[in-house]
Amino acid sequence: METIHLKLNKKLIQVLRSFFKSDQFELLDIRKDCYTRKYYRVSYNSKSYFLVEYFKENDSAIKQFKKISFFLASAGLIVPKIYFLDYKKAVMIIEDFGNIRAKDYILSVTDNEVEAFYKTSIDVLMHLQSVKLPKFLETSTNELLLNQLDLFADYYLPLVNKELIPSDSLASFKDIWQKLLSIRPLLDYTIVHRDYHSENIMILD
Repeated sequence: METIHLKLNKKLIQVLRSFFKSDQFELLDIRKDCYTRKYYRVSYNSKSYFLVEYFKENDSAIKQFKKISFFLASAGLIVPKIYFLDYKKAVMIIEDFGNIRAKDYILSVTDNEVEAFYKTSIDVLMHLQSVKLPKFLETSTNELLLNQLDLFADYYLPLVNKELIPSDSLASFKDIWQKLLSIRPLLDYTIVHRDYHSENIMILD
Protein backbone atom coordinates (compact mmCIF):
# COMPACT_ATOMS: atom_id res chain seq x y z
CA MET A 1 0.00 0.00 0.00
CA GLU A 2 2.87 2.37 0.60
CA THR A 3 3.68 2.56 -3.09
CA ILE A 4 0.15 3.85 -3.59
CA HIS A 5 0.50 6.35 -0.75
CA LEU A 6 3.61 7.81 -2.35
CA LYS A 7 1.41 9.13 -5.14
CA LEU A 8 -0.74 11.08 -2.68
CA ASN A 9 0.34 14.00 -0.57
CA LYS A 10 0.24 13.76 3.21
CA LYS A 11 -2.97 15.76 3.50
CA LEU A 12 -4.90 13.41 1.21
CA ILE A 13 -3.56 10.30 2.91
CA GLN A 14 -4.73 11.66 6.26
CA VAL A 15 -8.17 12.46 4.84
CA LEU A 16 -8.56 8.92 3.48
CA ARG A 17 -7.33 7.28 6.68
CA SER A 18 -9.75 9.36 8.71
CA PHE A 19 -12.69 8.70 6.39
CA PHE A 20 -12.18 4.93 6.02
CA LYS A 21 -10.82 4.46 9.55
CA SER A 22 -8.18 2.34 7.83
CA ASP A 23 -5.16 2.57 5.56
CA GLN A 24 -6.22 -0.41 3.44
CA PHE A 25 -7.31 1.67 0.46
CA GLU A 26 -5.93 1.69 -3.07
CA LEU A 27 -5.42 4.53 -5.52
CA LEU A 28 -6.72 3.38 -8.93
CA ASP A 29 -6.24 6.41 -11.18
CA ILE A 30 -6.05 10.19 -11.31
CA ARG A 31 -8.04 12.56 -13.50
CA LYS A 32 -7.87 16.31 -13.98
CA ASP A 33 -10.79 18.59 -14.66
CA CYS A 34 -10.16 22.00 -16.24
CA TYR A 35 -7.02 22.40 -14.13
CA THR A 36 -9.13 23.38 -11.13
CA ARG A 37 -9.79 19.93 -9.68
CA LYS A 38 -8.09 16.55 -9.43
CA TYR A 39 -10.09 13.36 -9.12
CA TYR A 40 -8.43 10.39 -7.43
CA ARG A 41 -10.36 7.15 -7.81
CA VAL A 42 -9.87 5.23 -4.59
CA SER A 43 -10.96 1.69 -3.82
CA TYR A 44 -11.78 0.46 -0.32
CA ASN A 45 -13.55 -2.72 0.72
CA SER A 46 -14.56 -3.57 -2.89
CA LYS A 47 -16.16 -0.15 -3.46
CA SER A 48 -14.72 2.84 -5.32
CA TYR A 49 -14.96 6.53 -4.48
CA PHE A 50 -13.67 9.79 -5.91
CA LEU A 51 -11.37 11.85 -3.75
CA VAL A 52 -11.59 15.37 -5.16
CA GLU A 53 -8.89 17.94 -4.52
CA TYR A 54 -9.60 21.50 -5.63
CA PHE A 55 -7.97 24.91 -5.49
CA LYS A 56 -8.87 26.82 -2.32
CA GLU A 57 -9.86 29.76 -4.52
CA ASN A 58 -12.75 27.62 -5.82
CA ASP A 59 -14.54 27.47 -2.46
CA SER A 60 -17.55 29.37 -3.78
CA ALA A 61 -17.91 26.99 -6.74
CA ILE A 62 -17.72 23.95 -4.44
CA LYS A 63 -20.33 25.44 -2.11
CA GLN A 64 -22.58 25.97 -5.14
CA PHE A 65 -21.86 22.38 -6.27
CA LYS A 66 -23.00 21.13 -2.86
CA LYS A 67 -26.21 23.17 -2.96
CA ILE A 68 -27.04 22.03 -6.48
CA SER A 69 -26.29 18.37 -5.63
CA PHE A 70 -28.65 18.45 -2.66
CA PHE A 71 -31.30 20.23 -4.72
CA LEU A 72 -31.12 17.71 -7.60
CA ALA A 73 -31.27 14.80 -5.16
CA SER A 74 -34.31 16.34 -3.42
CA ALA A 75 -35.93 16.63 -6.86
CA GLY A 76 -35.63 12.86 -7.27
CA LEU A 77 -32.64 12.81 -9.62
CA ILE A 78 -29.65 10.51 -9.22
CA VAL A 79 -26.49 12.50 -8.48
CA PRO A 80 -23.20 11.48 -6.82
CA LYS A 81 -23.50 11.52 -3.05
CA ILE A 82 -21.12 13.79 -1.16
CA TYR A 83 -19.68 11.65 1.63
CA PHE A 84 -17.14 14.11 2.96
CA LEU A 85 -16.31 17.80 2.41
CA ASP A 86 -13.65 19.88 4.13
CA TYR A 87 -13.38 23.50 2.96
CA LYS A 88 -10.22 24.15 4.96
CA LYS A 89 -8.38 21.28 3.30
CA ALA A 90 -10.10 21.90 -0.06
CA VAL A 91 -10.99 18.26 -0.49
CA MET A 92 -14.10 16.11 -0.72
CA ILE A 93 -15.07 12.47 -1.22
CA ILE A 94 -17.97 11.69 -3.54
CA GLU A 95 -19.73 8.67 -4.99
CA ASP A 96 -18.18 7.00 -8.05
CA PHE A 97 -20.68 6.23 -10.82
CA GLY A 98 -18.23 4.08 -12.77
CA ASN A 99 -16.87 4.37 -16.32
CA ILE A 100 -19.83 3.94 -18.65
CA ARG A 101 -20.54 7.32 -20.22
CA ALA A 102 -23.60 7.84 -22.37
CA LYS A 103 -21.49 8.62 -25.43
CA ASP A 104 -19.96 5.11 -25.23
CA TYR A 105 -23.17 3.39 -24.21
CA ILE A 106 -25.17 4.49 -27.27
CA LEU A 107 -22.48 3.06 -29.56
CA SER A 108 -22.72 -0.38 -27.98
CA VAL A 109 -26.47 -1.04 -27.79
CA THR A 110 -29.39 -1.56 -30.17
CA ASP A 111 -31.33 1.24 -31.86
CA ASN A 112 -34.29 0.60 -29.57
CA GLU A 113 -32.06 0.97 -26.51
CA VAL A 114 -30.59 4.19 -27.89
CA GLU A 115 -34.10 5.55 -28.45
CA ALA A 116 -35.09 4.56 -24.91
CA PHE A 117 -32.00 6.28 -23.52
CA TYR A 118 -32.74 9.56 -25.30
CA LYS A 119 -36.39 9.42 -24.23
CA THR A 120 -35.34 8.97 -20.62
CA SER A 121 -32.81 11.81 -20.93
CA ILE A 122 -35.49 14.16 -22.25
CA ASP A 123 -37.92 13.04 -19.52
CA VAL A 124 -35.30 13.95 -16.92
CA LEU A 125 -34.97 17.45 -18.40
CA MET A 126 -38.76 17.87 -18.47
CA HIS A 127 -38.97 16.78 -14.85
CA LEU A 128 -36.19 19.19 -13.89
CA GLN A 129 -38.07 22.06 -15.51
CA SER A 130 -41.21 21.19 -13.55
CA VAL A 131 -39.72 21.49 -10.06
CA LYS A 132 -39.74 24.64 -7.97
CA LEU A 133 -36.71 26.84 -8.56
CA PRO A 134 -34.27 27.14 -5.65
CA LYS A 135 -33.56 30.70 -4.56
CA PHE A 136 -29.77 30.31 -4.70
CA LEU A 137 -29.63 29.94 -8.49
CA GLU A 138 -28.68 33.00 -10.51
CA THR A 139 -30.78 34.14 -13.44
CA SER A 140 -29.14 33.48 -16.80
CA THR A 141 -28.81 36.51 -19.05
CA ASN A 142 -29.72 36.46 -22.74
CA GLU A 143 -26.05 37.09 -23.49
CA LEU A 144 -25.01 33.98 -21.59
CA LEU A 145 -27.64 31.82 -23.29
CA LEU A 146 -26.61 33.10 -26.72
CA ASN A 147 -22.98 32.29 -25.90
CA GLN A 148 -24.06 28.73 -25.14
CA LEU A 149 -25.88 28.58 -28.48
CA ASP A 150 -22.67 29.72 -30.17
CA LEU A 151 -21.02 26.54 -28.86
CA PHE A 152 -23.75 24.52 -30.57
CA ALA A 153 -23.30 26.39 -33.84
CA ASP A 154 -19.50 26.45 -33.72
CA TYR A 155 -18.84 22.85 -32.72
CA TYR A 156 -21.87 20.57 -33.09
CA LEU A 157 -23.32 21.72 -36.41
CA PRO A 158 -20.04 21.43 -38.35
CA LEU A 159 -19.54 17.96 -36.85
CA VAL A 160 -22.86 16.55 -38.04
CA ASN A 161 -23.13 18.61 -41.22
CA LYS A 162 -19.60 17.74 -42.41
CA GLU A 163 -19.56 21.01 -44.30
CA LEU A 164 -18.97 24.65 -43.50
CA ILE A 165 -22.20 26.29 -42.38
CA PRO A 166 -23.00 29.33 -44.58
CA SER A 167 -22.66 32.59 -42.69
CA ASP A 168 -26.19 33.69 -43.63
CA SER A 169 -27.59 30.44 -42.19
CA LEU A 170 -25.75 31.03 -38.92
CA ALA A 171 -27.00 34.60 -38.84
CA SER A 172 -30.58 33.40 -39.34
CA PHE A 173 -30.14 30.78 -36.61
CA LYS A 174 -28.96 33.42 -34.11
CA ASP A 175 -31.64 35.86 -35.17
CA ILE A 176 -34.36 33.29 -34.47
CA TRP A 177 -33.01 32.69 -30.99
CA GLN A 178 -32.66 36.39 -30.25
CA LYS A 179 -36.35 36.82 -31.09
CA LEU A 180 -37.28 33.87 -28.88
CA LEU A 181 -35.20 35.18 -25.98
CA SER A 182 -36.80 38.60 -26.31
CA ILE A 183 -40.09 37.15 -24.96
CA ARG A 184 -38.35 35.23 -22.16
CA PRO A 185 -39.41 37.73 -19.44
CA LEU A 186 -43.04 36.84 -20.23
CA LEU A 187 -42.48 33.14 -19.55
CA ASP A 188 -42.10 31.14 -16.36
CA TYR A 189 -38.49 30.67 -15.32
CA THR A 190 -37.08 27.16 -15.46
CA ILE A 191 -33.70 25.55 -14.83
CA VAL A 192 -31.06 25.60 -17.55
CA HIS A 193 -28.61 22.71 -17.29
CA ARG A 194 -25.58 23.85 -19.30
CA ASP A 195 -23.58 20.63 -18.83
CA TYR A 196 -26.18 18.03 -19.75
CA HIS A 197 -24.45 16.05 -22.49
CA SER A 198 -23.18 12.57 -23.25
CA GLU A 199 -19.79 13.17 -21.64
CA ASN A 200 -21.42 13.82 -18.27
CA ILE A 201 -24.35 11.39 -18.26
CA MET A 202 -23.32 8.12 -16.64
CA ILE A 203 -24.95 4.73 -17.16
CA LEU A 204 -25.26 2.87 -13.87
CA ASP A 205 -25.01 -0.90 -13.57
